[in-house]
Amino acid sequence: MAAGRTPWIFALLAALLVSWLAALSLSRLDIATGIVDLLPEGRSAADDYRTFLAEFGGLEQVFVIVTVDGADEELLVEAAVVLADELEATAAVDLAQGALSAEDLDLLRREILPRAPLTAPREVVAERLDPASIAPRIAELRRRLRSPAGSFAATLAVADPLGFATALLPSGPHLVDPVTGGFLSRDGGAALVIVTPAGGPDEGAVGRALLAALETARSATERGLGVEVALQAVGGPLYAAQDEALFRRNLGRTLGASGVGVALLLLLYFRGPSAPVAVLLSVAVGVLWTAGWAVLRGAPLSALSVSFAAILLGLGVDYGIHVTSRYRHLRLGGLDPGSAMLTAWRETGAAILTSALTTVGAFAALAQGHFPPVQELGFLVMAGIAAILAASMAVGGSFLVLTAGSRALGPEGALWRALGGLSVLAVTLGQRYRRSVVALAILASLASLAMIGNLRFSGDLRALRPADHPALAAEQALIAGFALGLDRSTAIVTAADFPAALALAGAVEEELISWGAEVTSPARGLAEVPGRRDQLAGEPAAAAARELRSALLSQGLAEAAFDRPLAVLDELAAGTGPPALEPAALPPTLQRQIRSEGDATRLAISFAMPLGAWPEGPPGEVLDRLEAIDPAIAVASIPRLGSEIKQLLADDLRTLGGWSLAVVVLCVLLSFRGRPRSTLLALVPVGCGVLWTLGLGAAFGLVIDPFSLLVAPLLLGIGIDDGLHAVHGRRRYGSLGDAVSVAGRAMCLTTFTTALGFGSLALSRVPALRNGGLLVAIGTLLCLLATLVLLPACERRE
Repeated sequence: MAAGRTPWIFALLAALLVSWLAALSLSRLDIATGIVDLLPEGRSAADDYRTFLAEFGGLEQVFVIVTVDGADEELLVEAAVVLADELEATAAVDLAQGALSAEDLDLLRREILPRAPLTAPREVVAERLDPASIAPRIAELRRRLRSPAGSFAATLAVADPLGFATALLPSGPHLVDPVTGGFLSRDGGAALVIVTPAGGPDEGAVGRALLAALETARSATERGLGVEVALQAVGGPLYAAQDEALFRRNLGRTLGASGVGVALLLLLYFRGPSAPVAVLLSVAVGVLWTAGWAVLRGAPLSALSVSFAAILLGLGVDYGIHVTSRYRHLRLGGLDPGSAMLTAWRETGAAILTSALTTVGAFAALAQGHFPPVQELGFLVMAGIAAILAASMAVGGSFLVLTAGSRALGPEGALWRALGGLSVLAVTLGQRYRRSVVALAILASLASLAMIGNLRFSGDLRALRPADHPALAAEQALIAGFALGLDRSTAIVTAADFPAALALAGAVEEELISWGAEVTSPARGLAEVPGRRDQLAGEPAAAAARELRSALLSQGLAEAAFDRPLAVLDELAAGTGPPALEPAALPPTLQRQIRSEGDATRLAISFAMPLGAWPEGPPGEVLDRLEAIDPAIAVASIPRLGSEIKQLLADDLRTLGGWSLAVVVLCVLLSFRGRPRSTLLALVPVGCGVLWTLGLGAAFGLVIDPFSLLVAPLLLGIGIDDGLHAVHGRRRYGSLGDAVSVAGRAMCLTTFTTALGFGSLALSRVPALRNGGLLVAIGTLLCLLATLVLLPACERRE
């Protein structure tokens, strides 16, 4: 007996050694939470958004909304400025701005506003330089200078007596309050701080440092001002830090729930601890090996890929249950442990191996998709299935053989008897009402086919983010208060130098404004309108200068205070004018929208339409017009990206479903050595189950998101299991009905454990995982129903 157990001891020790090495590597397992990790390759919207992220950081810029109960606008802005100063004092922040800085004001006063006749829109220049409008405007300026808000107004007025600022000051996320210079929300109830975090290779680490810095700065601001300050922050690094923590907790919650549920079912079924421990230990070791392999690959797991453990738990228990059930039967028949285990694998191995190959094939088809997390998940599950198969023999089998002296093989439990009775009842109904069962199955399949056309697709990447994410409230507040959110887009122009890039940006801005877009661009106030100097040379500028001097004199305002705008008008009248601005002279707030490297200069132009105007991002006609201005233009837009992903999902569902079906059919055909009738019979349950699941999903308004895309390949790989065991068992038991009756207990248990494993995703806080998990759970139950009832009804009477 001892000699017979020696190979099993060595197998178990070798498996445990590999497991120990895999466990050591888990500390290096990373979860990728950046949006770039979700983007498909070789698609225009995705490539443009990837360019945006690479060149300008995209969502890397963090927006902090500051509120103070009962505070007026001046105190709000003061709190934002103090907070920004406190943040800049930390190592986590490179730049923070709570109001127009001294550099901004100096640039406005010295360069941008005095140069406004060269850069403002044509209609604005015509109206501001009209001699008849100048005197009333200076009178209004005099009134404002005497108001309580006159101090800040005077700062800009001396450079802009004709009021070009309203056409040139940025809007949208930078709602500049003319009284305080702060960034105030539309209702004046919140202020905005714009933060550029200190970069780093680990976005999650950057986000964690920034969260700590925000709390430290908030506390310091409260102490300094003696008020309570509330913050809401949103941005890429914060999402990364929060997502990473949420996904780790989410993974623990779903795995814990499914593990406990599966363990209880196995205990009730086998009536002893050894068999459940062997099955779960095999799966746990297989998952551990897969995670270790993922670490060795060196690539972090995406938000979608972290679900591989729950998927493998739902899939992997099937192999152990079928082997252990047969092993238990053989042991009760008197075979010794080693012989019983080898015989159990020999009798169930063909069906198990074919089932594993069909699952691997179905997930291999995911590599043909366009969605990187889906491809990654496919490779992980393929590796996991192979690992669990190996662990089921080396760990599970060895454990059962080495613990054969325990009382694990006691009398059948209530669940054993109940599942056996359920199987016999289902087979009896299928055989007794053969024609009715087949007719109902055909009607249900035809109805499902008719409904599948109603499936809807969504490319909203927020489905991969927890529905109660702490940053969502901040995101909504940002959209409502500052018009900054996922509906905004960014156009990126590229030129050989700064003036050429400004000219392109000015043309793009003009085009977007013609469509009714709200635009924030570095070209505003910097880019000269072509031909404007010639248009203003001579009398147009000279007349405006004369009238401005006269109006200032009549209002008792000193001409010397307005020397810069008057000098520009005089220069324009003389046919010269101020020289072009250089990027190095610009303040950091504008330099953030400019990138100059080598022979290329890129400018970012942010724009947005009224909510709902472009629900899928800039339409094709707009993109064509922009491309006519600059063929190299990139337009980064979350709605556009979502629309592109939605179309890819629809294409992938058809493509991946077809590839998965082809792989499954080929594997089953080879399993039955080319016998078409046996192959078709084995495919009946899974074919009906997949069809009915998609039909039900369409009937109840299912939206196919990036995770729901996996439903068809998953069900094809999982659902074939019961049909394979039934048709392979027919050779041993004589008929499909008898084979299903005998193997029905294991079929029911494997289906319930699989449904429980995927159903545990209902506890997930990620909508895509929750909906997809429930759909797969329902689909596996429908495949079982078709196996127990429909398959025996399909067998011809002898």
